Amino acid sequence: AHQEKNCKYHDVQCGTCADMVNRSQLVRHKRKCRRAWKKCQYCDTIVYSTKLVDHWKTKCPEVAISCPKKCGEDTILRKNLSQHQLKCEMEKVKCPFHEFGCKTQI
Repeated sequence: AHQEKNCKYHDVQCGTCADMVNRSQLVRHKRKCRRAWKKCQYCDTIVYSTKLVDHWKTKCPEVAISCPKKCGEDTILRKNLSQHQLKCEMEKVKCPFHEFGCKTQI
């Protein structure tokens, strides 16, 4: 009948997470569904939609980040950070006299 097939106030089940959602809210719910998978726009990794921002902030290898040593470089791809740190002017290195016992890092 009307309420089961068309009524926008009738609760229906989300096909992704099985939650009951008001039919009028189903489209909105599916965009933010906790069980929905999304593809990262930078690296194509598939993650839960609720974890996408965390993925960008902490894990995505293709996101540009700033140098953690604050050298001013702010367009380093996360996957290239270790290469950057090898030449970063703010990275501390062992004193040239380290082999003779100096423990200072400069």
